[in-house]
Amino acid sequence: MPVDNFSPGYRPVGKQTAAQIELLYCDIQRFLRLTPDLTPARIAAMAGLGSAWIVRDIRKPNWHAKNAAQLFKIEYVLSRLPSWFPKTILGEEDCDAEGAYVYRRWVRPEESPEFREDFLHWTVRQSDRTFIDRMKCDPWVTILDVRNKEPTNYRIMTYASGISGQYAFNKAGKSLGEHPSPPYAEMTARDFGLVVETNQARCKDMVHFHPPRKDRVVFRNIAFPCLNEGKVVSKMKLEYWTRSPLGFNAPRSEISPHHE
Repeated sequence: MPVDNFSPGYRPVGKQTAAQIELLYCDIQRFLRLTPDLTPARIAAMAGLGSAWIVRDIRKPNWHAKNAAQLFKIEYVLSRLPSWFPKTILGEEDCDAEGAYVYRRWVRPEESPEFREDFLHWTVRQSDRTFIDRMKCDPWVTILDVRNKEPTNYRIMTYASGISGQYAFNKAGKSLGEHPSPPYAEMTARDFGLVVETNQARCKDMVHFHPPRKDRVVFRNIAFPCLNEGKVVSKMKLEYWTRSPLGFNAPRSEISPHHE
């Protein structure tokens, strides 16, 4: 799969680096939630940190490393373990426009611990209709009508109740192009367009900074094409969605985690 890159001209290195570090924190803490036997003492010993005190709170969502070098040491030793994910980055892309910023990376859907079972069911499904019926009651599933030729006009039929119920944010009935953040709307439309074009499930991690709404969101998503029904089934695993007066610059101590 080719690396996507449609951001022309100057690339916002500061925002891109901040987004990658956000994802790195999520990678580490997602992995540790799935690996409870890794104690702070063992992590400190593996990374050569000297004291477990440094990482005593590493499983808390708003934990932050003392510096980037410490964070990278932890990533280095954890990423060598067999169960670390993602093992492979298939592509990266970002978009910076009109005061908002989006960073996205593609990962292998068959390797994602969050979606491995769903991916298996999609692979062996009897029909697109049976798969949709199985998934539609999941509170983190959104179903899109993708019969329009223009991806920005793909319409959200049902929106994930896990988001609409907790965040009072329901996009049902709207098209992808109607999202209030232009770069998010553009990238999301491109991503779902690729799912339809290739007729393959695609899995991504996304970071979205939207200063006008003071939003800072990190999530993993998988999209399953069910083109015999003219639909795509999209499922999200939300790492966090925080709203702070500082927006992009909000410290990690202000993060409100959401691990569903």
